Amino acid sequence: MNQCKSFYSHSFSGDSNMCFGLEIVKSSLRQHGFSVENWNDTFKIKEDEKLLLSLYWGEQIYDLIKWRKEYNIKRESIIAGGIVCSTNPASVLPFVDRCYIGDADDWNGVDETQFAEKGILKSIKNCCLTPMAYEDLQKNRRSFCEISRGCKNKCFFCQYSWLKPYRELDYVDIVEVIKRSSTKSMRIYSADKMAHSQYAEIKSYLKGVGKNDTGVDVTMKSILKNPELLRLNRRLRLGVEGMSEYLRTLINKPISDNQIIELCENLKRYEFKAMDWYMIYGLPGENESDWQAFKNLLIKMDKCFKGHPFLLAIHWNAFSAKPMTPLQWAGCAIDYPIELGKTLRDFRIDMRVYHKPMMTGNSLLIRRGLVNRAGEKSAKLIYNMAVKSNLKNNAQFIQDEFRKVEGFEMMGLVADDNQFPWDSYVDYDKDKLLKIWQKVKENLISSGRNIEHIKAVKLNG
Repeated sequence: MNQCKSFYSHSFSGDSNMCFGLEIVKSSLRQHGFSVENWNDTFKIKEDEKLLLSLYWGEQIYDLIKWRKEYNIKRESIIAGGIVCSTNPASVLPFVDRCYIGDADDWNGVDETQFAEKGILKSIKNCCLTPMAYEDLQKNRRSFCEISRGCKNKCFFCQYSWLKPYRELDYVDIVEVIKRSSTKSMRIYSADKMAHSQYAEIKSYLKGVGKNDTGVDVTMKSILKNPELLRLNRRLRLGVEGMSEYLRTLINKPISDNQIIELCENLKRYEFKAMDWYMIYGLPGENESDWQAFKNLLIKMDKCFKGHPFLLAIHWNAFSAKPMTPLQWAGCAIDYPIELGKTLRDFRIDMRVYHKPMMTGNSLLIRRGLVNRAGEKSAKLIYNMAVKSNLKNNAQFIQDEFRKVEGFEMMGLVADDNQFPWDSYVDYDKDKLLKIWQKVKENLISSGRNIEHIKAVKLNG
């Protein structure tokens, strides 16, 4: 990379060109003497300037392509970072100059050791947390305070827990960030805010200075370990993910129905009126018995909340095999199983259940599946998916083309000895993940489950 004198920055985070991780990188660059400005369409990027781009979700690669095309931005101008760049740089590099692997919190603008290079394996960098007051400027003004990063759990479907070890920001630093924030609303930012060792003290300080915590993400484990912390919250959002105890155990999220009922009893005690769940359909081996198990769980919850008005908002997502997780070899959900929808609608309970939404659109599943497993050979297919609106609706054609160029399945089950595109860029413990996946497969086979995908799933024509 040529010596760069200044940077611009951009992201595809909703209505804002700002995002938390990118703001930390910009702060570090300014401390190292660089000028950094938010990009807008009036700027012409010079040869000694670079544009920093945040890519969190893989589907944002399509936004990148359309954005470059609309504003005539050269590939050589862009340095990209984010989870997708760390987990599968091969899908991004055809469209940018460099990909940064890992946390770039302390990048000095010169060091190139964490840039992806084919054939030279790079470990994913994890930084100590940077105390930083960040104000979100999308719709409602609010400040963010990251109190921890990473996850203590190792759910088999989740990239976050496998890529990022758990780290906490010290209470003293958190207080300083809160002091520097200018908004009354403040999101205490973490995958599980209750897991922080000083969470009660943090909440107490926020209350003392008159600020409202808008953070909602917690885990079942943290709630059941310290249910008294519920008194400090009014809203919760947690991942249950699997529809049955069998599926939750299979993906290393061993939450029992009895524990969920225990949670409901605690929510009643602390007078909660609602909670949000993340749920996944189309997990490996899923079948109608799991759907019935989920229906029965909702009926048990309804009995628990009898006489206590309650809303359960369920955020559904189709299973997608993510790089660098134990399920990266698994087959993905493609079509929504109509029978699941019937199972969840054909009964009446008093507890309000709001599905938002109940299904993931097929075009999104195909777009997501392509960038999850794509290498450089798939660059043309990714580009065409971005610029040709009709292509995303032809799932079979896209999968056939992917198989031709990459040599393995885009959405289906992948052989244990398959070489993924990211294997040439990132140093990760693939053998460990494979051993876990093989145990998952053994479990599915011994239980008489369909190893590829749920029975109701059928490919589009």
